[in-house]
Amino acid sequence: MTNKFRLKVAVQGIAIWGICSLICLTGYAQNQKMVTGRVTNAASEPLEGTTVHIKNQSGNTLTDKDGGFTIKVAGDAVLEFTRVGYLTTSRPVAGKTSIEVVMQETTGEMSTVIVTALGIKRDKRSLTYATQEIAGSEINRVKDPGGNIINSLSGKVANLVVTPAGSGPGGASKVVLRGNRSINGNNNALIVVDGVPIDNTMSTEAGGGGSANTFATQSKSISSGYSGMDGASSINPEDIESITVLKGPAAAALYGSRAANGALVITTKSGKMGKMRINYNGGFSIDQPYMLMKFQNSYGRGNGGEYSSRAGASWGAPKTTYKDNVSSFFQNGVLISNAIDISGGTDKLKGYASYANNSTTGIIPKNKLNRDNLNLRLWAEILPKLTLDTKLSYLHQNISHLPRLGDQGINNEAYIMPRDLSIDSLNLFETIDPNTGLPSPLYWTNSSTFANPYWEVNRMVVNQQRDRIMMMTALKYELTDWLSLQARYSLDKYDDQITGSYYNNTVINPFNTPGGLYKISDIHHWERNMDLLLTGHNALNPDLNLTYNIGASVLNIEGGNITSIANGLSVPNNFDLNFASSLAVTHVPIKKEIQSVYGNIQLDYKKLLYLDASLRNDWASTLPPPYRYSYPSIGLTAIVSDILKLPAWVTLGKIRGAITNVGNDANPYMLNQRYIYSQGAGKGFISRDGTKSIADLKPEQTHSIEIGTNWQFFGNRLGIDATYYKNNTK
Repeated sequence: MTNKFRLKVAVQGIAIWGICSLICLTGYAQNQKMVTGRVTNAASEPLEGTTVHIKNQSGNTLTDKDGGFTIKVAGDAVLEFTRVGYLTTSRPVAGKTSIEVVMQETTGEMSTVIVTALGIKRDKRSLTYATQEIAGSEINRVKDPGGNIINSLSGKVANLVVTPAGSGPGGASKVVLRGNRSINGNNNALIVVDGVPIDNTMSTEAGGGGSANTFATQSKSISSGYSGMDGASSINPEDIESITVLKGPAAAALYGSRAANGALVITTKSGKMGKMRINYNGGFSIDQPYMLMKFQNSYGRGNGGEYSSRAGASWGAPKTTYKDNVSSFFQNGVLISNAIDISGGTDKLKGYASYANNSTTGIIPKNKLNRDNLNLRLWAEILPKLTLDTKLSYLHQNISHLPRLGDQGINNEAYIMPRDLSIDSLNLFETIDPNTGLPSPLYWTNSSTFANPYWEVNRMVVNQQRDRIMMMTALKYELTDWLSLQARYSLDKYDDQITGSYYNNTVINPFNTPGGLYKISDIHHWERNMDLLLTGHNALNPDLNLTYNIGASVLNIEGGNITSIANGLSVPNNFDLNFASSLAVTHVPIKKEIQSVYGNIQLDYKKLLYLDASLRNDWASTLPPPYRYSYPSIGLTAIVSDILKLPAWVTLGKIRGAITNVGNDANPYMLNQRYIYSQGAGKGFISRDGTKSIADLKPEQTHSIEIGTNWQFFGNRLGIDATYYKNNTK
């Protein structure tokens, strides 16, 4: 208080009021103080990025790389500490100028902070859209026999439908969030690992980038009726820390067109500070056919009550039947898994390494999978404020004797066996021709659609092999204590080889070529992501905070599918292209680029109201000029439990809403008419592709409205999460 002010007070004759005011102001100033502290976990590792908030007041800050913080508070304030994967911790300030906080990890799904799009960490209560988190322990509690983490999500996430291919170990799975919405056939959710999208295309498709493939008809002929591998099956379940499910377009809008169907954001394990730790996990399980169709066991081969030895149906005369002739075809599947990981480090350098092997025998005879996963991750502080996060994953996988799927597949061939066919006679699936010395199938009826399932197991062999490398490197620089810049590069490269060997005398179309049929398909895929992300946090005033992310990225996809087919073998059953009596080679290329800019802002008013807005613009090479399409998103969240006075047993109550537009680009080469070259007389011939080109092709647009509410009761012991949404795709 200045002398001029004191003089003015004295002149006005209110000296007593002035003295009292001075005492009050002095007391208030003395009650304000700077509090410093450090936040660590149970292993004494610093927890950078922990939110420090003054409970029931405005004002907050984040901890630095050493876990330290400084904040100005009143003497009777209470500080709240929140961080992803840890329980919220409160500490009173009274009588203290320094606070040491040890946060405990949570084992459930109630983490206050979760990982969202682009690897951005957000306070869960502030989200304007529906999400759900699954801990890595939930994924590994009961291991999927096929080793696909997608199958382990079945029944754990609301509005998520998982459809396994039924092709045994290593097969692809379809994962759909909130129903089908895309016109071009691809409705799979995007798979994101450590902030980087990966290709989840099935290996019998030649496309990439998470889109449906325009060349499906050509490429699927490589292994007609068979399911390939997908990207999710390449991820080692033991390396997963958590999975965040971004259910709708509003949640995944920052990922662009690839996330129009939602996203599964996977966070993998990384090194932790402290002594070196070695963990081993081993598992053994048996897989059995659980629910087979029910069969009648009164009548044998024939129709209309009359016996016929060549009939395909079992409605002949009453006869001795064999109740277990179908179930005996299947076998017990066996899964053996072994995984080991090593982690450790200091506050400047942390590392994590793991190796896992899965050996699985399917329930179809001779169907086997062997998979090796190697994962290396390193975090280092290169310079003050400059950190490096890099990861390298390698997969080698072999699947042998892949079963044929569909209504003409191997399962149906077992189901339609006559009821009076004994197991011993079923095992006699072939005879040797005395003139040629070649095997011929034995089948109970005349058919070009079905075969004896044991002939298919032994004489129609499809094998798949995959080698995959996934690499990510991110550099992050802390420009100030409120602004950081991250540059990231990722590579997803895989090489698949699928071979099919079909013996001479196979009766099923299209495999019934003289001498046998042999196919080799080599699929190569490269996907490169480069992005920059500027992240900031500012307090506009004591009650209003601003968080923002501004970024740009470039996605390049290249690859192709080369298929060589020996339509007949001059030396029967010698499966080599050198013996091809008629050789056909097909090359299906793929090339695509998407350039993007995007931004997101969040306004936080006293941690009571949150306004979230984002905008992304993409330029896709598969669209006509000017190649661009954009989509905005806006959402609002209100924390009802803090705005209104509610009973103490109400832990959290909030309402939220969001409106979003999301785009989806096209597959390559749809703008111009395509032609197909085929070998034939002379120099061959060129034919017009049956799919009409669309010169003025426009992107898909999905308009989404989402309204929801979240409530937690009795200290998070009981919760309700309800959402209403409406999606329209054009």
